[in-house]
Amino acid sequence: MTSLVFNYYIGAYGKTIYIMVEEKEHLLFLKELFYRLATTSYLEYRLSEGPNVLLSGIREIVLSNGKVSTEASEFASNEVILWNQRQSDWYDSEGLIDGLIQSDRKGHQYFSIEEKEIVVEVDKLFDGK
Repeated sequence: MTSLVFNYYIGAYGKTIYIMVEEKEHLLFLKELFYRLATTSYLEYRLSEGPNVLLSGIREIVLSNGKVSTEASEFASNEVILWNQRQSDWYDSEGLIDGLIQSDRKGHQYFSIEEKEIVVEVDKLFDGK
């Protein structure tokens, strides 16, 4: 299995996290993670701890649906990004990932981390379900 790559950079649209999806298993991982964030109270997930996850241009991305135990000073360093949404928003995000899973074609979805003004692009790089 190849790595699920999260590449952070500053591009034409500003701060961007580009998620390169080369296998269906990557989409299933994201769908399951977003579902857990939608259905579990106060969940915090550090992507560096994910299976076959590769972070590029950033030390850590923390996904959360509420309270965050990570120190605020860690986020201030610009080496750690917090992606925090309400549970209902994670549920919507899970549905968008499901659309990529159900599609027979390559495609992409955009999300945003509004408080940090970061665009998140999930790019499905393969045809088929």
